Amino acid sequence: MSPVHSVDVLSQTLDDFCEAEGIARVNFLKVDVEGLELAVFQGAERLLRERCVDYQCFEISIEPLKGAGIDSRQVFAALETQGYQAYRYDELSRTFEGPVRDSSEYWSNFYASWKDLSRIKENKDSA
Repeated sequence: MSPVHSVDVLSQTLDDFCEAEGIARVNFLKVDVEGLELAVFQGAERLLRERCVDYQCFEISIEPLKGAGIDSRQVFAALETQGYQAYRYDELSRTFEGPVRDSSEYWSNFYASWKDLSRIKENKDSA
């Protein structure tokens, strides 16, 4: 499905927003921008480079990425360039699997950090 129309909106990079608001650290960043994840990560270049974002959750959805003219590898590479690895969360084993560098799934959530998420295992009693 291709977009029928578009709407221009004002935006600000995360780097600029955090600087203007005096935000030095972000513990958890949820990115849900329908195919524009690469632009978000490019606009957070300083925050990511300086490891000011501990954890991220983002969505890869093939159709919105196509509409933006990019592919999933570019999104993962943008994070990897800044020292972040992406992981998939397995609900059965309650573990993070990865690192992941591409996805052919139609839609999926991923988690990224500069920390090794594969070493984290959720306590089954806490669920």
